[in-house]
Amino acid sequence: MQLSNYHARQLEKFGVSVSLGTEATVEWIDQVKPDVVILATGVNPFLPQIPGIEGENIVLSLDVLAGKAEVGNRVAIIGGELVGCETAEYLSDMGKQVTVMRRSDTMAAKMNTHARENLLGRLKRKNVSMLTSVQYEEITKEGVVITHDGKKQTIQADTVVIATGSNPEVSLLDTLRAKGLTVYTIGDCTSPGRIADAIRDATQIGGEI
Repeated sequence: MQLSNYHARQLEKFGVSVSLGTEATVEWIDQVKPDVVILATGVNPFLPQIPGIEGENIVLSLDVLAGKAEVGNRVAIIGGELVGCETAEYLSDMGKQVTVMRRSDTMAAKMNTHARENLLGRLKRKNVSMLTSVQYEEITKEGVVITHDGKKQTIQADTVVIATGSNPEVSLLDTLRAKGLTVYTIGDCTSPGRIADAIRDATQIGGEI
């Protein structure tokens, strides 16, 4: 929040025009007539093809972390990379009973070794159940039906959280470039990452412009 407030003050300080509640359609961009367009349009969540994925007990991890989604006492998290594990810790700290699962054989495999060991160590101490090499069969009102260690079982859950990654949102990119505009992408719509990565990209592109 402090970082967000700082940037808001900087925008005001330097007289940057901000249009809130405005969808940046191709038509709107045409009216603005920009010399350069920078897309910072983020990502769309990736939803795995699991029967029941559209159920009413399904929420997205990003909505959970942003406080936009309510979860029950028993939570099953599908996806065990960084976001899935961080969501598990967040919900465990709220007193939830959490199980985090993934298809591969290693939790949070993309993290550096030291940070990964610290995170997984905290999850263990907080009694978060972690299951790897899971095959997802179905999501039901009762939870997630999986096959694990050759046995079919149901992970009981009031809420199922999807944390299976995301795809860059670049639907405007080709259309704008086809119009002859110079277009840059920054942040997650270039490659999903951290706030620091987006700020670095923006600083570099700002310098180039």
